[in-house]
Amino acid sequence: MKSEPGSVQLPDALRCPITGAKLELEPDREWVRAVGQPYRYPIRGGIPVLVASAAQPVEDGSGSTG
Repeated sequence: MKSEPGSVQLPDALRCPITGAKLELEPDREWVRAVGQPYRYPIRGGIPVLVASAAQPVEDGSGSTG
């Protein structure tokens, strides 16, 4: 895990609680998404809420919200 000053990084060990997929930070830095899976999770108070009940569906299923 590399980091730059002022950047937010996710530990490599964090995984989607539903699929086990790796997670990545969305550009808005308000969500993390499961790579290649149709789920994303909110970040509240700087902490990702990684519980299945907090999951939001991603429309296209590619792990992309746009």
